[in-house]
Amino acid sequence: MPNSHYLKPLLEPQSVAVIGASERPGAIGHVILRNILNGGYKGKLWAVNPKYQQLLGQTCVASVDHIGSRVDLAIVTTAPRTIPQIIEQCGKAGIRHVLVVTNPAGAAGRTHERRMREAARSHHVRILGPKSLGIIRT
Repeated sequence: MPNSHYLKPLLEPQSVAVIGASERPGAIGHVILRNILNGGYKGKLWAVNPKYQQLLGQTCVASVDHIGSRVDLAIVTTAPRTIPQIIEQCGKAGIRHVLVVTNPAGAAGRTHERRMREAARSHHVRILGPKSLGIIRT
């Protein structure tokens, strides 16, 4: 039996967590969660935000620690200052692929990006982004 490609969880995730999912219609966490739901995604989907118990008909958990099962891809839509800690949480939870949508700008942004890379390296997490909306595989 051939081994799966190491990027398969990024390119064909069977489970996705949207970290920073929101009920605010204009928020990127809301738009991404809604698009995944409306796009007919067949895998397991979690909304992650400590402020909510449910979003768009999906159960919402406070953090990736509360998911309790395997997650192939985490999509992070939170503020730049929170991302290094979220990547660390993802690594500890066994999530190895993270898509960072948020745009850390300016001098503070460079610091956040450096801290993101450090957290990713120390926890063996692959990052797509920051400033990414992902990959479209037609």
